[in-house]
Amino acid sequence: MAGVPEMLALVKTAHAAQSRNNGRVPYWMHVQAVAQILDDAIVRGAEIQYPLRERMYLAALGHDLYEDTNVSRASIETTFGADVAGLIEGMTNDGDTDRAAYLARMENAPEEVRLIKLADVVENITSVTYAVPDMGIDWVETFFAPIAREMSKLLGASSFSKYPRTAQSLQFLLAFAAKRLEQTIVMYTGRPERTGGSLPSEITKE
Repeated sequence: MAGVPEMLALVKTAHAAQSRNNGRVPYWMHVQAVAQILDDAIVRGAEIQYPLRERMYLAALGHDLYEDTNVSRASIETTFGADVAGLIEGMTNDGDTDRAAYLARMENAPEEVRLIKLADVVENITSVTYAVPDMGIDWVETFFAPIAREMSKLLGASSFSKYPRTAQSLQFLLAFAAKRLEQTIVMYTGRPERTGGSLPSEITKE
């Protein structure tokens, strides 16, 4: 089966026409960052070993292929195996019009899928927080933030029995990123910060 170099080459080609931050950032840099955030947490957690670690890295790199490109599950299964193809399928969102259905599916997804999604949300929130000048505060506040809050609430409270240390590392990053997003919205709008979320004690002690 093909490995990381082949998947990275595929996502660079498949996402070549897509970008982020108002065209300044090639889209493939997002999926590469998600894979690295995930893998760093896996290393710290020391709960996931090869070959699952590699399969999850591959799925993180390819997590938007079905959703945003013409790459099919069949082609991924042929090249990278059924496990990678299935993990990407678990991540795939058919659109933001039925957010409740996607949230419900993610709530019951396998832990491996939820770990990848945690890394994805961390990267999305972090990128948007620093890209407000590119994206505009209206889009951030009215479109992105509600979606980010819903997913952060779900994944932040999600239970992981197989990989608790890996999940805790990612949930810590998620809480930090979500807090910074809310502070950035306050900075740009001057409105009071939303309440209801909390940071891990390690952060609040800083």
